[in-house]
Amino acid sequence: MSFTYQSDSQSSKNILNYYQALKGKLGIHSKFKIDTQDIVNGYLSASAPVPGLPANKSVTMALWRSRSGKDLVGVFSFSCSGMGCWGELKGFKIFNANLEEVQKQEIDWQVLETRFKAPIKSKNAGDFPKELLKVRVDIPQKGTTIKIHKGVVGMQSELMATLVYDYNKGTFSIQ
Repeated sequence: MSFTYQSDSQSSKNILNYYQALKGKLGIHSKFKIDTQDIVNGYLSASAPVPGLPANKSVTMALWRSRSGKDLVGVFSFSCSGMGCWGELKGFKIFNANLEEVQKQEIDWQVLETRFKAPIKSKNAGDFPKELLKVRVDIPQKGTTIKIHKGVVGMQSELMATLVYDYNKGTFSIQ
């Protein structure tokens, strides 16, 4: 893992600054409205209606800052409908202070992909097409633990992974 020097101006960024800076990379357009903005805890959620459907496109974000000043921003982009809120594993991203995607460097991504591909423990889950298999990433408003569930949309879900942030190292571990 590489660390980059962060100037005082970089380390003073808050979650709203990152939201504004990442809009283009995340496909956030003018119809998105901020639902929750918690600057103190480094959390933000925003959503926009999907035209012609009773659904929303949503994004949740959280900022983690290590004791040494290294910033990581966790982002999950997903859709919500009558079947719940679900997205793709690739919709979960981690950005550094330079707005570069670093999830594969900061998390053992191969472990997440392997767990995602493993069968769901439910007896009925094998009867569903693989394209219905989605994830829900619970990025916390408070705290340092991200929970990732996988499941069949509207049917069954199970905890796939728990990511715990270490303030001293500035990295996540998978449990």
